[in-house]
Amino acid sequence: RISEADFFSSHPFHLEMEKISRRLSAPPKPGSLAPTKWFYERARGQYKDKSAYGSRNEKRRFEAEYPKKQVVSKTDLAKYQATFECMPHLVSRGAQKCFLDFAEGVSKEWAKSQDGFNEGYFRTVMAKAIVFRETDRLVGVSDWYKADRGYKANIVTYAIAWLVNHLKVRSVQVSALDLQSIWNRQELPEDVANALLEIARHVSAAIRDTPENVRNVGEYAK
Repeated sequence: RISEADFFSSHPFHLEMEKISRRLSAPPKPGSLAPTKWFYERARGQYKDKSAYGSRNEKRRFEAEYPKKQVVSKTDLAKYQATFECMPHLVSRGAQKCFLDFAEGVSKEWAKSQDGFNEGYFRTVMAKAIVFRETDRLVGVSDWYKADRGYKANIVTYAIAWLVNHLKVRSVQVSALDLQSIWNRQELPEDVANALLEIARHVSAAIRDTPENVRNVGEYAK
């Protein structure tokens, strides 16, 4: 089955992200001496194909260089970008719709200039991936979420977007979400993680408090 997202996989933007991901090493994580890389999967199954061939040692080296937790698909990238652009409602519409909106925007920007889609852009997006994935993990293991599960994807995207918007509205320096620092650390600072988890708790209550004429929380989040 060919998804709508697959039609955009050969765009030069994705080819460039793929090239950068294969050459750019991330700083070692705390407690580790070896750098790793983030694997950008512009076409479905690329990571699986790459890790399926070669000897056992070659496979082990590949997975050490490109950990499974550091695979980012093009639909993932669209989700992270939309979240940080404060469009969680778009993320809530689903991966395909979110990606198509992202694809349209990137195509227009690429046609104007490709200069901005460089290693700096890649590092920023992967830092956003760290923020999103760690927030998702923290929400999933929290007591309040375990007590009333559901709508985690919506909670996470709205929580992050709320914090980003809050910092913009208050004209606060974005040091709390210093994406370059997060890339350098390869992890989310504890104070930011705690803040996002607390925001997520309030978001969870807010999105479940639907208007009287709306019973479907998922639809409300859209």
